[in-house]
Amino acid sequence: MLVSSSDKANENSLETQKSVLIEPKNIRKGKIILAGVLGDGSQTGKIWDEYMQMESVNSILNKKEDCEYEVRMYDEADNCECIVGVRVTS
Repeated sequence: MLVSSSDKANENSLETQKSVLIEPKNIRKGKIILAGVLGDGSQTGKIWDEYMQMESVNSILNKKEDCEYEVRMYDEADNCECIVGVRVTS
């Protein structure tokens, strides 16, 4: 992110923000059912934005747990599809 030196409010905001290190975990759970948004794996940010918008307007009612998943699926040509969603009961 570029911040103009004349924009002190943005500079101060950046100085006070803390970094968060996220470490992905590979967890084997067997078969699960996910409900959410599926899209092009190269557009992960857009998929998350669409999912968060969907959840804020019409939350999924049959969630099995209170956490989100990002699952990536690759084909033989290394094309990626990504689903962002929650685990549901059925």
